[in-house]
Amino acid sequence: MIKGIHHISLKCINDEEYEKTVHFYKDILGLKVKRIWNDKDAIMLDSGNGYIEIMNHASCSLPQGTIRHLAFSVEDVDQYIALMKKEGYQITMEPKDVVLDELKARVGFCLGPVGEEIEFFQEKE
Repeated sequence: MIKGIHHISLKCINDEEYEKTVHFYKDILGLKVKRIWNDKDAIMLDSGNGYIEIMNHASCSLPQGTIRHLAFSVEDVDQYIALMKKEGYQITMEPKDVVLDELKARVGFCLGPVGEEIEFFQEKE
């Protein structure tokens, strides 16, 4: 039986991309370090209910694949989009309220350091 998603993996092609990606998730978003492998080969960060694994030395940069985005549950979408703008990341969708069937939410999107699409998702009552 599947218990949930353990981790999402991002692959970086060099030390510069790796450092930028770790900085984004660890320092800007504030995710805590779960473990580090071989100094700068890989790091796993705790998102609260799953992990983000950032690996170094991919053989090539990867285009966006079938996983469209990763979504973080947050209390204030506007705050995170403002932070992404301040840090210089591309906003692909400004914060807006949406209704998905009966689920009401506020969402906003940006691109991360290696081109991954990130959604900030705030459920509303």
